[in-house]
Amino acid sequence: AILGAHKYLHRVVAALCTGCELCIPPCPVDCITMVEDPAHPAMMDKDRARERFVAHTARLDARTREREALLAERERAVLGGG
Repeated sequence: AILGAHKYLHRVVAALCTGCELCIPPCPVDCITMVEDPAHPAMMDKDRARERFVAHTARLDARTREREALLAERERAVLGGG
Protein backbone atom coordinates (compact mmCIF):
# COMPACT_ATOMS: atom_id res chain seq x y z
CA ALA A 1 0.00 0.00 0.00
CA ILE A 2 1.34 3.37 -0.91
CA LEU A 3 0.43 6.39 1.16
CA GLY A 4 0.81 10.03 0.39
CA ALA A 5 -0.84 13.19 -0.77
CA HIS A 6 0.06 16.37 -2.58
CA LYS A 7 3.44 17.66 -1.36
CA TYR A 8 3.91 14.66 0.94
CA LEU A 9 6.41 11.88 0.40
CA HIS A 10 4.93 8.59 -0.66
CA ARG A 11 6.07 5.50 1.12
CA VAL A 12 5.42 1.79 1.09
CA VAL A 13 3.89 0.31 4.21
CA ALA A 14 6.22 -2.62 4.85
CA ALA A 15 3.65 -4.57 6.85
CA LEU A 16 1.32 -4.62 3.85
CA CYS A 17 3.89 -5.01 1.08
CA THR A 18 4.16 -8.47 -0.48
CA GLY A 19 7.11 -7.55 -2.66
CA CYS A 20 5.22 -8.49 -5.83
CA GLU A 21 6.54 -5.39 -7.65
CA LEU A 22 3.15 -4.68 -9.22
CA CYS A 23 3.32 -1.08 -8.00
CA ILE A 24 6.45 -0.28 -10.02
CA PRO A 25 5.08 -0.07 -13.61
CA PRO A 26 2.07 2.16 -12.84
CA CYS A 27 4.04 4.59 -10.65
CA PRO A 28 3.50 7.97 -12.36
CA VAL A 29 6.82 9.42 -11.22
CA ASP A 30 8.96 6.26 -11.46
CA CYS A 31 10.19 6.57 -7.89
CA ILE A 32 9.78 3.00 -6.56
CA THR A 33 12.76 0.71 -6.22
CA MET A 34 12.50 -2.72 -4.61
CA VAL A 35 15.32 -3.56 -2.23
CA GLU A 36 15.73 -6.70 -0.13
CA ASP A 37 15.33 -5.74 3.52
CA PRO A 38 16.52 -8.24 6.14
CA ALA A 39 14.69 -6.20 8.77
CA HIS A 40 11.40 -7.49 7.30
CA PRO A 41 11.83 -11.26 7.02
CA ALA A 42 8.08 -11.78 7.48
CA MET A 43 7.47 -10.18 4.09
CA MET A 44 5.93 -12.66 1.70
CA ASP A 45 8.28 -14.04 -0.92
CA LYS A 46 7.77 -11.95 -4.05
CA ASP A 47 7.57 -15.01 -6.32
CA ARG A 48 4.88 -16.55 -4.11
CA ALA A 49 3.00 -13.24 -4.02
CA ARG A 50 3.16 -12.97 -7.81
CA GLU A 51 1.91 -16.58 -8.16
CA ARG A 52 -1.02 -15.77 -5.86
CA PHE A 53 -1.79 -12.68 -7.91
CA VAL A 54 -1.75 -14.65 -11.16
CA ALA A 55 -3.99 -17.34 -9.64
CA HIS A 56 -6.38 -14.67 -8.33
CA THR A 57 -6.54 -12.98 -11.72
CA ALA A 58 -7.19 -16.34 -13.40
CA ARG A 59 -10.06 -17.02 -10.97
CA LEU A 60 -11.58 -13.61 -11.68
CA ASP A 61 -11.27 -14.16 -15.44
CA ALA A 62 -12.90 -17.59 -15.15
CA ARG A 63 -15.80 -16.14 -13.13
CA THR A 64 -16.24 -13.40 -15.71
CA ARG A 65 -16.32 -15.92 -18.57
CA GLU A 66 -18.79 -18.13 -16.68
CA ARG A 67 -21.06 -15.16 -15.96
CA GLU A 68 -20.93 -13.98 -19.57
CA ALA A 69 -21.76 -17.50 -20.78
CA LEU A 70 -24.68 -17.72 -18.34
CA LEU A 71 -26.04 -14.34 -19.39
CA ALA A 72 -25.68 -15.23 -23.08
CA GLU A 73 -27.52 -18.52 -22.47
CA ARG A 74 -30.32 -16.70 -20.65
CA GLU A 75 -30.55 -14.14 -23.44
CA ARG A 76 -30.80 -16.90 -26.04
CA ALA A 77 -33.53 -18.58 -23.99
CA VAL A 78 -35.51 -15.34 -23.75
CA LEU A 79 -35.11 -14.47 -27.43
CA GLY A 80 -35.76 -18.02 -28.58
CA GLY A 81 -38.78 -18.53 -26.33
CA GLY A 82 -40.50 -15.22 -27.05
